[in-house]
Amino acid sequence: LYADDATPEALSGLLAQHGKMAVVAAESAFVDNLLGRYGEGGSPNLHLVCGAYTGDQTMIDRRGRDTENIDRPLLTICLTVQPHVLEALVAHKTARSQGLVARFAYVVPETNLGRRTVDAARIPVRVREGWSATVRQVSYAVSAANAATNREMGISGGIGGTSGGLEMRLSSGAAELLRTLRREIEPRLAEVGGDLNVIADWVSRHPGRIARIAALFHLAEQSASQPINEAAMRDALRIGEYLLAHALAALTGPGSESRRALNWL
Repeated sequence: LYADDATPEALSGLLAQHGKMAVVAAESAFVDNLLGRYGEGGSPNLHLVCGAYTGDQTMIDRRGRDTENIDRPLLTICLTVQPHVLEALVAHKTARSQGLVARFAYVVPETNLGRRTVDAARIPVRVREGWSATVRQVSYAVSAANAATNREMGISGGIGGTSGGLEMRLSSGAAELLRTLRREIEPRLAEVGGDLNVIADWVSRHPGRIARIAALFHLAEQSASQPINEAAMRDALRIGEYLLAHALAALTGPGSESRRALNWL
């Protein structure tokens, strides 16, 4: 289920074996590996990770190794890293040009240093149990829908049009909300006068990111066989506004020294 300090080559083996993997970590080892810590000449190896964002079929041939044909690699990455790690990733030309930077949702909170509670309360039981129940509900909903689909109708289409995945649809109301968002952000990507042009690579994936979040909200409460409803899409759009603001801060905002200067001013 989980990996941490994995090289791109090791990750390909894990995905070939399991199909789905997650990298959940509080350090930057995985990012360092992607950007070429162990590669020849320090060159980055981003192809598999970028393709696993949308489940693109991947075939990997390496000298001295058997061919790995991964029909639908899916990878989740959740990292809580120091600001300098994020700054280095954003500044990496290859990571930016090949779309790795654009695939992440960013959260850049203000530091709590100097304002932290020494004896902070533990996470309330109701929050911890509620989170666990939600994760299980989503997991079971996907598993049950996949089992029913494969048994009754054969293998359905999935993310990226590849086989073996759960196919979900938007209700008419949810679809219209997503179309409205796309109509609103499109002129903001223009090279002349577009306030979002500077992060156009990230914003171009924003509607799909919101659709994924809406799907998760829907699965937390509804059957996967039902269309994603309007309420789930509205909640996802609210989170999308938050993520857009943080993406601007992460991809274009001032560094730590500039932030300190601004706070002082």
